[in-house]
Amino acid sequence: MRLYQYGRIEADDTAALSELKNMGLVAADFNPEDFSGAIRQIYTSIFPETRVSSGGEAGKVESAGTLRDRWNSIAINETQTLADFIDSTPIAMDPEEFYAVNLQLLGFIIGQDFQPGQARQFMDKTLLPHLDADIIDPTNLVQAFYLMLSTRGLKGLTLVDEVASRGLLTGREAREHLFFNGKSQPVFDTKGIIREVVYVEAPIDTDGDGKRDLLEVAIFRPAETNQGMKVPALFTAEPYFKGIEDESSALHNVNQNIAPKEPNNVTAEDVTYRPRPTQVPPPREVKGEATQGAMWGVDCTDYTLANYFLARGFAQVYAGGPGTKNSEGLRTGAGIEEVTATVAVIEWLNGKARAFTDKTSGIEIKAWWCTGKVAMTDISFMGTLSLAAATTGVEGLETIISESGISSWYDYYRDHGLVLAPQDCQGEDLDVLAQFTFSRIENGADYLRLKDKWLQVRGEIAKGEDRTSGDYNAFWDERNYRKDTDKIKCDVVLVRGLNDWNVKPRNAQKLWEKLRDRTDISTRVFLHQGQHQHMHNWRSIDFLDMMNLWLSYKLLGVQNGADGQLPRVLVQDNVEEMKWGTYPDWAAKDAPKTVFVPGEAQGSLRVDPVAGGETDTASPRLTSFVDDGTAQFLAEGITGDHWQDKFLSVENPLGRGQLRLLSDPLDRDLVIDGVIDLSVRVAVDANVGKLSAMIVDYGRCRRLQSTATDLLWLGHLRPLAYDYKWDQLQEFQLEPQPSDFKMITKGHINMANRTNCYQHDPVEPGQFYDITWDLQPTFWRVAKGHQLGLVLYSTDMGMTMRESRVSTYSVDLSALKLVVPTLGAF
Repeated sequence: MRLYQYGRIEADDTAALSELKNMGLVAADFNPEDFSGAIRQIYTSIFPETRVSSGGEAGKVESAGTLRDRWNSIAINETQTLADFIDSTPIAMDPEEFYAVNLQLLGFIIGQDFQPGQARQFMDKTLLPHLDADIIDPTNLVQAFYLMLSTRGLKGLTLVDEVASRGLLTGREAREHLFFNGKSQPVFDTKGIIREVVYVEAPIDTDGDGKRDLLEVAIFRPAETNQGMKVPALFTAEPYFKGIEDESSALHNVNQNIAPKEPNNVTAEDVTYRPRPTQVPPPREVKGEATQGAMWGVDCTDYTLANYFLARGFAQVYAGGPGTKNSEGLRTGAGIEEVTATVAVIEWLNGKARAFTDKTSGIEIKAWWCTGKVAMTDISFMGTLSLAAATTGVEGLETIISESGISSWYDYYRDHGLVLAPQDCQGEDLDVLAQFTFSRIENGADYLRLKDKWLQVRGEIAKGEDRTSGDYNAFWDERNYRKDTDKIKCDVVLVRGLNDWNVKPRNAQKLWEKLRDRTDISTRVFLHQGQHQHMHNWRSIDFLDMMNLWLSYKLLGVQNGADGQLPRVLVQDNVEEMKWGTYPDWAAKDAPKTVFVPGEAQGSLRVDPVAGGETDTASPRLTSFVDDGTAQFLAEGITGDHWQDKFLSVENPLGRGQLRLLSDPLDRDLVIDGVIDLSVRVAVDANVGKLSAMIVDYGRCRRLQSTATDLLWLGHLRPLAYDYKWDQLQEFQLEPQPSDFKMITKGHINMANRTNCYQHDPVEPGQFYDITWDLQPTFWRVAKGHQLGLVLYSTDMGMTMRESRVSTYSVDLSALKLVVPTLGAF
């Protein structure tokens, strides 16, 4: 087990003692020189549940019996309890005994997780910090206690968070932001949260009714704001917030052949998006003012990261956007209007846009409770709109925490001139996503009035996305937020799953490429081995603490050194459980390269005799494979994931459809860091062709699973604050049984788009063409003794169009080259 502590900061004795007093963990007259009294005071304060109420929360009094029960339950060695030690009037404490107590307070079991006399050894193994001291005495007691409270334990919470969840901060007369170890604490009343709904006016008219679209916004803010306190806002632009619609009838048929492409002379200028001239209706007339929303906000989100911060003095703000239930307008397929709507909410929060209490009365309401400082958070479409808003340079947006965000929608639904599905989403495209998020359909009167307009807009999306060619065009250029990264003024945290084949890693890497050298903003990238999922509830990594440190600095102005504290690039290892590493960069431009080519020499790629394609006996450097797997795939009725497992398996029941090459077993670890480039010389017996490639880690072992597992026992439901919501703790675990391989990365290309994703080159039957393209970026450790595999094929049953025609691809092995960026020379 490893429990990383990247969010923990150092404090000197004066600062540490001041924070302990502010938290109510020690009294104002706390005196470390009175070691016995200090120890008693310390170990009283961390059991706030032993105080019973006498006339309300503010009147809690200590119950000596219950407190002593707690002390008696904690062992300091094999024969003594904490109660015994406190009763002995100590003048110092053996470090092993001190840390034995600490570990039990952090949730570990003496005699099971660690043995008496081996506490510090266990702490070193699990990365828990401790003082390097021969004895705990008055000279270092404050530091030792402060360090203990700022350390994360078995539930992934710091001890101070754990103690707060048991009532430490209840009964305080003044409610204001309170900080410990640079992070905001859960001092706010979660029972009295103010919930309200407002309607922000956006400078768009997507439904063409001659009025600016009003967007429903749900707000959840601390009750203290009604007493004049101002707080920053965590804003999630969530098109799914108000519900999702059935998209099955809108899915496109993927069981069809890709179309041939005639050579063209399209240029970058031709595919550049140019804003459409539009006439924005005038603002609404204001007929009055209000300070409270007229509607109760319903909490329909389980986004525990935002819930965690609500208890720590940050407001939650959610908006579905145009075309969602109770908002006006129509979905535009992630077009500029949806970005404008997102920005309008931020501008309302900082006083530059207007909102109303409802959609008809004209009663204006301001975000008077907000400091004007905003952070955007969440995953997938929500992380995408965070990125999109950031590229407008909107004032007030101080930082974004974008998990699995899309930086270019072309890289989500297309790849090098091919229509490409996100994982498990075959047949989806932007028009389908627009239908999926058009929850305004649930407002029946609205839908009947707008049905024809909606069908027109959805048809325009379908036309613009152009599933026939798969080319990049002005429609996709409008939805390429990377073009405007120079406008970003806020600090950026990117979170990305290296096994996320929904929002594929290129969306983060290409954005990181544009941001990493910026000196005017702070940027971070966290890479995990998961799929399309949050990382805030994983036990091994202190994501909550890091983001608390980050947001306390960015939104609350706490000088906690977050910019220098948090790692620039943080990567989860794929071989060992609960192992993370920090790096100066990801996919660096000057990364060392290891080149693999076919051949018999040591270190070369060799054709796998099980799945190596058909070798031309007259020309041994030529080999071929046949793309004929669609009929079998459809007959078996399996999923794309199941097909991929069979396709890559050692036994290889689908071998005719691929060329597989393997390296020799590696004599040391190979760490792939960045974008692999693949060069091939290939011909197809048709006037159209597509190529797919997978890079595979072959070798039998128990691998890290790509989905975090719930830690199911009750002790791993962790509280977010006192008498509040809970979070399910998770962790990535090794497979129960060894596996033979793991797909590392993949990529696809239309042979006609070998120059770029909008220009067509000829494809003549039997003609060889040199094609080089970049696969999806990764960070992956191929362990010593494993083999690096290249699998070249055509139809990807889980992602590309599924060809019914049978095509034969010939490959000239003399021109095949795999250029692999590595972390250090290999």
